[in-house]
Amino acid sequence: MRKTIILLMSLACVACKVDFDFSDLNSEPILCLDMNLEYDPTEYKGGVIPDDAPLYLSGFIYAIPSAAGEREFPEDLYCTLDVYHNSELAYTWDGIRLDKFAGLVSADIRGLVPGDEIKVIAQAEGFQTATSTIIVPQRPPQVSVSHSRINDKTFRISFTIEDDPDTEDSYAFTFHRAIIYGDPDHLDSPPGPGGATLPLAFGNDNETSYLDLGPFDIIWEDGEKFYGVSDRSFNGQKKTFDVNVEYELPYGEDTENYAYYRIGIHRYTPERVKYEIACRDKGSNILGFIGLSPATFAYTNVIGGTGCISGSNVSTTEWILVPPLE
Repeated sequence: MRKTIILLMSLACVACKVDFDFSDLNSEPILCLDMNLEYDPTEYKGGVIPDDAPLYLSGFIYAIPSAAGEREFPEDLYCTLDVYHNSELAYTWDGIRLDKFAGLVSADIRGLVPGDEIKVIAQAEGFQTATSTIIVPQRPPQVSVSHSRINDKTFRISFTIEDDPDTEDSYAFTFHRAIIYGDPDHLDSPPGPGGATLPLAFGNDNETSYLDLGPFDIIWEDGEKFYGVSDRSFNGQKKTFDVNVEYELPYGEDTENYAYYRIGIHRYTPERVKYEIACRDKGSNILGFIGLSPATFAYTNVIGGTGCISGSNVSTTEWILVPPLE
């Protein structure tokens, strides 16, 4: 360990010289936009999403002071957000308060189809105008799923997607579980909407700072856990993901409860996965801070501000029965 520290210090001392320009520290404060265009999570957990279901643009707007300017904002600081759908004004939020708290925005935008353009413009007095443009992504590819038993508490899920060779894509996967009462061979219908989150058997270990990402590029939380990946390494190809799941099964001699799981497949605009990776690196990429690796933690697709505007499209598998132990 000591040798590693000495080596890193030596590398830092001989690293390339970098000149920083501090002449613009008194520039204007900026707006940070963190929003995603998506279906209502309660709808996609429930099954097939209708073609005319609305998409919701939701998230937060933050006011970020300049490095050397005023650190406090006036109590009457408000922001206006305009959303354009294919160059036509679709929605306006007025009076988003920014002085102490993040401004929460959420509204449905109807009539969207894949390929449509969404442009977001945020304005506040004393701030640069912040803009971002995204394209509504296509529906996700179909997924084939299988699973196998590892032991009485753990099983392995294998699922495969086929990527579109003509587009740059990012995906995220969500996992849900449900337990119902009754013989599945005689049920009138499978589990209904909802279902609890089904955690995968890897992730952030509380006893170490190492983050096990499994087969994914990034994991992030937004009401539930998303497992994200870019198609850079499998563009236009089939890709199989293998994950282990710890599922306390309700089976026994005196129970008629049955366990199910399902997978949500989210096709994201590439900006979201890039931004989430940047957020992770902001807190963990020490080499980036001392100039020994690329500093990816400065990513944004917001012009005149910072943050990320993204869009997603989602489909789900059917509820899949986890068979009892034999």
